[in-house]
Amino acid sequence: MPIEVAPNRIELSTINGGFSPDGEEGALPLDQSPDVLNMLLDPATGSPELRKGFTRLSAGRINSLSASHWIRHVNYYEVIVNQVRKRYLVCILTNGVAASANNIQVWVYDLMLDTFTRVDTAGRSWANAKSEHWFAVVEGTYYGGTRSEVIYSWHPTDGWDADPTTPSVKTWVDAVDGGVTPASQYGRDNAFKKGQKVLYSGKYYSALRGIRFKTWESGERYNKGEKVSVKATTGSTYWRSFVCIKSHTSGAASKPRDGADTATYWKKLRLKNVKDEDGEITSDWAYMPLPGKGVVGVYHGSRMWVRHDDSDNWARLQYSAPAKPEKDALISDLDFRPTDWAPVDDNQGDGGGWMTIPFAHGDAIRGLYSYGSYLLIFGRWQTFVLAGTNEQTWTLRPLSHKGVIGPASMTEHDGLVYYLSLDGFLMRTDGTSSEEVPGFEKVREYIKDKVDQCLQNTTYNWYPQVVSYGGYVIMSFPDPDGVNRSMAYHPKTGSFWLLDIPILDMTPGTQTRTERLYFSTAITGAASQRPCLFVYLDDPGNEVFTDDDDEAVSATASTNDISWNYRTAWFQFGTTRNERRIRRAWALVAGEAGEVVDVSGYRAFNPTAVYTVNRTLTGQATQQAEFVEGKSMQTTYATALKVGGTANAQLALHGFGIDTERVRGRRFHK
Repeated sequence: MPIEVAPNRIELSTINGGFSPDGEEGALPLDQSPDVLNMLLDPATGSPELRKGFTRLSAGRINSLSASHWIRHVNYYEVIVNQVRKRYLVCILTNGVAASANNIQVWVYDLMLDTFTRVDTAGRSWANAKSEHWFAVVEGTYYGGTRSEVIYSWHPTDGWDADPTTPSVKTWVDAVDGGVTPASQYGRDNAFKKGQKVLYSGKYYSALRGIRFKTWESGERYNKGEKVSVKATTGSTYWRSFVCIKSHTSGAASKPRDGADTATYWKKLRLKNVKDEDGEITSDWAYMPLPGKGVVGVYHGSRMWVRHDDSDNWARLQYSAPAKPEKDALISDLDFRPTDWAPVDDNQGDGGGWMTIPFAHGDAIRGLYSYGSYLLIFGRWQTFVLAGTNEQTWTLRPLSHKGVIGPASMTEHDGLVYYLSLDGFLMRTDGTSSEEVPGFEKVREYIKDKVDQCLQNTTYNWYPQVVSYGGYVIMSFPDPDGVNRSMAYHPKTGSFWLLDIPILDMTPGTQTRTERLYFSTAITGAASQRPCLFVYLDDPGNEVFTDDDDEAVSATASTNDISWNYRTAWFQFGTTRNERRIRRAWALVAGEAGEVVDVSGYRAFNPTAVYTVNRTLTGQATQQAEFVEGKSMQTTYATALKVGGTANAQLALHGFGIDTERVRGRRFHK
């Protein structure tokens, strides 16, 4: 944004420094604006424009709940069902009360039909009502998880599944033939396939080797040592396996197990018992863990990854077996099985397992992010990168001595991952190295203070969220006990811009093929509140840019104009003190008629305004700026301007003009 100084044009500068809330006024860099609120750079013109308003989704208010619940998470979920694209916002609601009925609820907002529906099991009591939830969309199904709870899932056709990861398998029994109930049990002479699961003493185990072979047929020639499987009916009907001990041509009498001459030609094959006499797992079996009930999870490299919170080591990462080719599919496709976490490589591919991240200082896994071929593993004070496709090719290496605050404190923007650290640093990485973002020094202390406020507030246990949207990396700093703020970072200019939208959680998503930003508010406690969803109105279209009521009251409320301001950096007019005077100053503003704009003038690095005037816009043609004139000022060697007011989001700030005059005689001196 240019500043024109007339008549001699002593200065010609571009103001792209953005917001800087900290630092001594006289020590700010000349191109750095010390005060910006609710204005963002327009991508086309580079001029600051008033941020667009937001409004409630028409069906986004849940009247059936009391004011005690709020929307902790809002996640975008898109899936194709019967050749029809479906778009949803999955909302995790909580009242913050541990171990009480309906303390957590899962609601789905249909962006296509404009409906809001609860999808989880009514009456359920969740152990932790304040913990973060993670989510991943795998093969079209929405999966989620949180601390102390099993992974859950939802699909618009299949519905809600409170536990899709616990396998439904038969129980191992130390019996054969008539002692086995095939409908619910496996005998110890069952023809197991490698990787087949059983339930034994309340835990799950997976077969490390297979004893299922080609099917026995009558009239075939079998040689000594050849192995077959047959669905024998003696005792009870289930598959058994045998090895030939005498070459022969098969017939009814020599049929394994059922034939009269079985003992002459065949010897039964079986796996060892799951455990031996000492209670040790035998070599034919492997313990199959259920996935950890963790607060951090992601889908990466065709596998599900979760922090294994069931252990005492929160630096342990558990991963599932990868998605594998579907059987009998006409077109090759992958099939992800949420029950497959056993560390067993079967004939279709790799199994699952564990990995401990070598954090220092007792750090824990705080975030996971799938970034192309890399899995970024964030602690609070360190970040690691996992590269490769399986256990044979995986390499784990340290990336940064900065970590993240919470599970949603990172996002991908223009091919780089941006993440917010515990000590208030906004970092970015390409997976090979990590660095502090340009321009961050302007806001470091401000962000650190906001991060500390989030961490110190245990009433709600809220963490900053980070998303990429509209050319900005947007950060939310929810604060139920203070002023809610959100901040946008513009990577192309290294500028930070402060917003007052009280965002708790946010997600970009598509509606009618247009990307929008959806969010829930960090507003709680009002008796008239209801959980609400909001959409940020970034695209003119047929939308009217107005703020909605940010307290999400149940009744429709009047919209509020957006408060805004922009204060320039200091402009110096020479090295000699009091060399020039300011005759006139203008702000070049485009907006609707009747909007009142405040203009303030500053001098000599003094943060107190010398004057403030109010001007009413006449409403010029679209994008045509009009001059809003300030006042003259006594001699000065540095000046700054501040423009602000309230408006309905139809305002742009195109520049400033300053008319100066050199001091040539006594009459201009004090």
